[in-house]
Amino acid sequence: MKNYSGNREPFVYVHLAASDAAAGRPLVDALAEAGHRLYVSSRFTAKEKRALKKAAAAVLFLSGASPGPARAARSPS
Repeated sequence: MKNYSGNREPFVYVHLAASDAAAGRPLVDALAEAGHRLYVSSRFTAKEKRALKKAAAAVLFLSGASPGPARAARSPS
C-alpha cells in the first residue's frame, strides 16, 4: 500500500510498529478498502510528526510487544 502523499484531502495517520504488524494489518487493510486515505508509519521521525499534525484522525497500535521507552519504564530493574 502506498502512503497518502497529501493533496489537502483528509487522511488518517496510522502508527504501526513492526512488532504489531500482524495484529494491526487487518484493520489497516479494512480502512484502506473502505476508501480512507492512510499514512502508515512504523517510525516517528520529524516527517511523521508533521504528517500526524495534519491528519484528520490517528490510529496508534500500542501493545506490550511495542518497543520504546514506555516498555523499558515498566520493566523491573
